[in-house]
Amino acid sequence: MQQVLEEKGLVMEIETNAGAIYYQQRPEVAILHKNMELVNKLGAKFGLSPADRVGLGVKPKQENKDPFEEFLSRGKKA
Repeated sequence: MQQVLEEKGLVMEIETNAGAIYYQQRPEVAILHKNMELVNKLGAKFGLSPADRVGLGVKPKQENKDPFEEFLSRGKKA
């Protein structure tokens, strides 16, 4: 479908019975647009963007500190 749009363009030329010419969006453009919307909705369900992850209630991964580093930091005075 992408190849058709690249070869033929986003619009097509149509001639009326009276001989007038007008331009109309190719049907492939609407199909591609709808498919992209569906992909975005599916991606949101899997939390593929940061905004979607907030909606899923996923908590950021906490870094595990090295126990030895924690031990050493206890001895430091501010």
